[in-house]
Amino acid sequence: MSDKNRVFKANFTIADLREHRNHKEVFTTACDRRESYQHFVLKLLSYCLFSHNETAILNARFSHAEPDVSIKALDDHYQTWLAVDQPDILQLNKIAKRVDEL
Repeated sequence: MSDKNRVFKANFTIADLREHRNHKEVFTTACDRRESYQHFVLKLLSYCLFSHNETAILNARFSHAEPDVSIKALDDHYQTWLAVDQPDILQLNKIAKRVDEL
């Protein structure tokens, strides 16, 4: 069995009741070899929460130091940081200095 990333074609139809819009997201993404499938699917679903925002970014790499889904500000910090992982209070304190909404 290969240890390379697994590539998937994502095809979501999203009915956003808060924004009163329906839209479709179609993209290709990969599951990192260190990432569990459960984490990968949660990351894709959480991306759907912010997919109406064109600046939302789905992180392709599995890292605790980077967000799974993010919206960057114009300067060096994040407006929104979303991580679908077990909370670690020390890591959250470090992240809170770089983000407006965690």
